[in-house]
Amino acid sequence: MPAARSGISTYQTYLMIGTTSGSTTTYQTLIDIVSFPDLGDEPETIDTTTLTDNMMTFIPGIQSNGNMTFEANYTPENYTAVKEYDDGEAHPVAIWFGAADYDDPTSSPDGHDGKFSFTGFIKPILGGGGVNEKVTMSIVVTPNSVIDFDVTSSGVTYSYTEVSSPAAGANPKMSGWYTRSGESGSYVYTKTTDTTVQNGATYYTRTAIVS
Repeated sequence: MPAARSGISTYQTYLMIGTTSGSTTTYQTLIDIVSFPDLGDEPETIDTTTLTDNMMTFIPGIQSNGNMTFEANYTPENYTAVKEYDDGEAHPVAIWFGAADYDDPTSSPDGHDGKFSFTGFIKPILGGGGVNEKVTMSIVVTPNSVIDFDVTSSGVTYSYTEVSSPAAGANPKMSGWYTRSGESGSYVYTKTTDTTVQNGATYYTRTAIVS
């Protein structure tokens, strides 16, 4: 079994906004952010101390969860993109960790290192500033649901080239050996129903993470 990782960095962390159609929610990046808040707070405590206890005792109560503030660089485009969702309605929001290609800063997010999703009311706030400083903005999300955690990236499609024998640096997959430039880690892939070859590459779907 592969060795456990010691942690991950904040590189390739994305603030996502969702669009729901029926029972399906599709996410896309809202805007690039420079920081994200704690997702949730310490639970309340309920006093269970009796007259025979010589020390106070407690049980956990309901977890606190207030406004969440995400920091970003201000541009008119960024502010407008966030303002679109400041409509008095709760929207699907998520933080995704990880993208399809670690070596490509423009790679599409896939959340393979974790997806934290919830719904909330969104409001952009222009930050203050001083001499020779960048202009900042905040995205304040008032949550109105619990936070759901998911570590799968099922349904995300990648382009792979199938080879008949292991190549240098290749990782074994469920259905043979596959390689892709910039990939790190071992994953399980299966062919999609449509195995149309485009630009010399067959398409496969990542269905589970095994390391």
